[in-house]
Amino acid sequence: MSNLEKRAVDATAAYLCSKGYDVLDMLDGNEAVKIVARDNDTDETVFVSVQLRQRASDAEPAQPQRAEYEAEACEWLADHGNLGKCRFDAVLLTVAGDGRALLRHHINCLGTF
Repeated sequence: MSNLEKRAVDATAAYLCSKGYDVLDMLDGNEAVKIVARDNDTDETVFVSVQLRQRASDAEPAQPQRAEYEAEACEWLADHGNLGKCRFDAVLLTVAGDGRALLRHHINCLGTF
């Protein structure tokens, strides 16, 4: 993970905390899911992908596929125990310059299943 990608994940974690989520884990490998958090308002475990665009004119990064999300969630849950209801969110950060970025949070990006 590059320094810029690490900063994007850290910024996303800070954003989630500011919205009342508890960050349970931050994954630093090549996984699609970068953050596992608890949404205390909905009592859900949230698996969050973090994607980064260098410029607004860049195409949006491809979203991870459902199977990839689910496999990573199952692996995490096997290691940490079942925490009840789960969902998948995606966060897209677009670099705006001077250490700033536009953040879009797509809640429940895979819909209900």
